Amino acid sequence: MELFIEHYRLNEEYKKVKKEFDKSLEKKSQLLYSIVPGSANFENELVKNNSNDKFINYTIKMEEIDKEINVRRNLKDVLAYRLKLKEIELKKSDNILDKVYYLRIVERIKVRQICIKINYSKTQTYRILEEVRKKCKMGQNGNLNMVS
Repeated sequence: MELFIEHYRLNEEYKKVKKEFDKSLEKKSQLLYSIVPGSANFENELVKNNSNDKFINYTIKMEEIDKEINVRRNLKDVLAYRLKLKEIELKKSDNILDKVYYLRIVERIKVRQICIKINYSKTQTYRILEEVRKKCKMGQNGNLNMVS
């Protein structure tokens, strides 16, 4: 498998994990606001315990959310590290598809500047970019299953 496809999939996975991490942080902030005097009552939605003591329920739920946040943060950090390593691999690659992908997607360089760096025409560079886009969208069985 080409490096840019691996990077693309790893980046998509990272985005999903980051979104889940952000949702966990949002849960924590809702829980924090639920105990503020005069706030909306989120207790029925957030706490599934039968105990009537609001502080005990809050503490239990906060511990659960903190554990979830730590797990998601660790996963996000590991994926970010793997993504950075893949970017370094892409940068060193001799494959023209990898080079163009790295310059356009990772470095966010404009197409006309990419043309100069790789010494290809603008039309050919756009063809390469189109090929990269198609290959990134292809699933393992050849079906288009990834959304750009």
